[in-house]
Amino acid sequence: VMPWKISLESTLKQLQHGYRSGIECGDTEFASFNALLYSIVSFNAGHPLDEVEKRMNETRGAIDGRGIKALDARVDILLQLVGSLRERSQNRSSNEGDYALQYTGTFDESWTYPEAPVLH
Repeated sequence: VMPWKISLESTLKQLQHGYRSGIECGDTEFASFNALLYSIVSFNAGHPLDEVEKRMNETRGAIDGRGIKALDARVDILLQLVGSLRERSQNRSSNEGDYALQYTGTFDESWTYPEAPVLH
């Protein structure tokens, strides 16, 4: 409900608090989720891409090795998107690139979706 009542920018402090609370309580999944959301909200709120990329790399470090593959993948997807927007991708129309996923090698959007059946 908050995004409809307050600005995205004002939710960032709450997400930082959620991250710290998760760490203090030993709930690393909750902390990691808040760290990821902080980066996503920063991106959606229009923060500079270099700032978002720096935060995402910090987020990757915070959640790295916690075994939360869904969060790992989302960090890599957003990092690749930011890299593409900063014109570091050779194919900007497709989310393929350099950010390594621990379980696949590199992020490539084509492996995330099943191949569409050929209709005749």
